[in-house]
Amino acid sequence: MSNKKIEYNNVNNIIYEKKINGSKYNIINHYKGCFYGCTYCNAKIPFNTVYTDHKWGEVVEVRNSSLEKFEKRISKLNNKNFYLSSLTDPYNPVEKNEKLTQKILKILSQQKIESITIKSKSPLLLRDLKLFKKFDNLNIIIPIFSNNSNIHEILENKSPAKHKRFNTIKKLRKKNIPVSLNIFPYLPEITPVEELIDEFSSFTKNFQLVPPNWKANSIKKSLFDFIRKIEPELLIRYHTIYFKNGEYKSFIEKEAERLKERFKINIKILDN
Repeated sequence: MSNKKIEYNNVNNIIYEKKINGSKYNIINHYKGCFYGCTYCNAKIPFNTVYTDHKWGEVVEVRNSSLEKFEKRISKLNNKNFYLSSLTDPYNPVEKNEKLTQKILKILSQQKIESITIKSKSPLLLRDLKLFKKFDNLNIIIPIFSNNSNIHEILENKSPAKHKRFNTIKKLRKKNIPVSLNIFPYLPEITPVEELIDEFSSFTKNFQLVPPNWKANSIKKSLFDFIRKIEPELLIRYHTIYFKNGEYKSFIEKEAERLKERFKINIKILDN
């Protein structure tokens, strides 16, 4: 953490409404930026437009002075479905000391809400087990890309390793907390999707296949550099097969149906 930078910023609003995969949520962004710095993360796009002098993963903006305004605002919202978060991992390393996510959950637990979705890779989720039990409609989403330590080292070496995420899911399910496994980014012929489903399906039957944001040049470049490094011949197939005439989407749809039938699981394809 010594080579990382934390900035405190007083923003007027940390919540906005957005449609995610067909459903409207109030997205809560009490942090901006993430020390995990995963190369494929969508959150680096808005980060890079603001922090032009810093690399993604070097700065986290803490918006702690906005909690009072947040508490006043949520009671007036018509949409009571909440999502943490789109600009960060809500349990990124800064949360351990700042505890903004925990404070927000305490505020929400005192309100009449319809649902809350939390997306995180962090074992710090387990700190708030008692808080999670206060919500009637809670879903924890845990992203994972690979069970290969070498791939983890290339793309997301500052984020929790696979075995830590596995243990987190195991402990959440032991407390009957709903969990979905978010296989992201899903890369055909690289992501070991069957191995991941086989390993995690004893704890959850809810899976999500999420392709990367190929429209974002910075993410596309990072992933193509990664593919070139591990399997350069795949770049040709990606260009000639998966990106040709919309076949990438068609391939994922067929793959989801195949996996659903083989493993008897619930599986969704999510937009990024």
